[in-house]
Formats: sequence, C-alpha cells, structure tokens
Amino acid sequence: MKIKGAAFCALVLAFTLISCGQAPSGTASVNSEGEAAASEASSAVSYAESGISEENGDSVSEEAGGAAAVPQVVFDETETGMIRPMDAIMLTEYVTKRYYEADDGITYWTIMYYYLSAYGSNASGASYADLEDGKYLVLGSDIIRETGRVIFGETTAMPEIPPDIHRIGLHEDGKYYVKMDPRPESLPVMICGVVNPDGSCDIVAQLTDTNGKTICEESFHLVPKTGINSLLGYEYYYTIYSVGLG
Repeated sequence: MKIKGAAFCALVLAFTLISCGQAPSGTASVNSEGEAAASEASSAVSYAESGISEENGDSVSEEAGGAAAVPQVVFDETETGMIRPMDAIMLTEYVTKRYYEADDGITYWTIMYYYLSAYGSNASGASYADLEDGKYLVLGSDIIRETGRVIFGETTAMPEIPPDIHRIGLHEDGKYYVKMDPRPESLPVMICGVVNPDGSCDIVAQLTDTNGKTICEESFHLVPKTGINSLLGYEYYYTIYSVGLG
C-alpha cells in the first residue's frame, strides 16, 4: 500500500530518525496498513522536535551534546530549488506512466524534455528558432549534460536520443532543439523533507492540478553535487540519486 500525504511525510521523518538511532518517543510499530506508525509519527514530529520554526519554516540548529546528529526538516533554497527537476520527473510519471529510470532512453529524454521546455530558457546561451512545426528552444550540449547531471546523478552516462523521441533532438549545428509545446496545467509542491547526517536529503513532493488535487506524489533521495555552476540559470546543490521508496 502506498501511503499518501501527511502520513507518508510522517513515515519518512520517523524512519529517518529511527535509522539514525533517534526514534521519537511514542512511535508505534508499522502495522500491515502503515496507519499506526503514520498516526504516531505525525504526533511525534512536531515543529519543536523537527527543528522547524513555526513562524517562518527556517531550520533551527540546536546543541547536540555529542549525540548523533538528528535529521532536520529542510525547506531552504538549496532544497527548494530541486523542485524543478522533481517537477519534470513527476510530470513524466503523470503523462506517460513511465517512472524514473536513467537506463531507459525514452524515460531519460522525456524527463529531460519536460525539464528543458519548462526551465531551459534561463540557461546560459539559450535562444529560440522558428521551424515549420513550431517554436524551439535552442541549447548547447553543455547545458544538456549539466541537466542530466542534476536529474540523473553525476556519473550517469547520457544515452542517445531514441527515434521515438520527437520533441527534443540534436541538430547538425551541434545544438539541441527543444520544442516549446504547452505542458499539462499542473503545479509541483514540496511537502516535507529531512537532511541526513551524511548531507543527503529525503524529500516528498507532489504534482497538483489547477484545483489543488494531487495527481502525482513521489519521494526523492538527493545527494550533494561535487561542484556548483550556473549553466542552467539556477544553482543546484544536489543531484537526484533515486526516486521512490517502494
């Protein structure tokens, strides 16, 4: 059973705390439906315990007294900026029913397309071209490589564009052309997250329709990037390591 919304967030927080030897008091064991754990975790992870300021949501650091570091709820700019690649992944799931898989060329380039068509115009050197079948965003190969390093991990090899992919392609001029088709109306929202002692993050995000109804929900494990640059028009501090908790 896939647990949704607040219950899912509570479990992410509770399980991360438990894995660090910091299980919140009163946390119940998970029953077959996961309901007991979700209920207890929701109560256990209060603003005070999670390190979030109730007024503004900023992280609050506390003295650990030599104890193991406790994961903190995170919503600063280094994490919230990752909503853009998360958006592309969730939109691909919603539209195509294809799930995050770097080794599958169609999935890889569909996610890349949704990211670049929505956010690529801010990239360094971006321009536009009017072709017979519509307007295209024109991007350099360095932009494409860096996009892949943010979405699929820094060591993942970029696959060739499959023949089934038509809205993004490499042209003879060495540039990538991304067709500017309208996307389904939707909004990505970051729901909750924790930063782990090793610097990685676990984030839960949703894609909602224009009425606020959740149309896709996913969990993301992020690891710090080895280097930060502004090629994409945004500074990304993380790369997506994996998607989904099963």
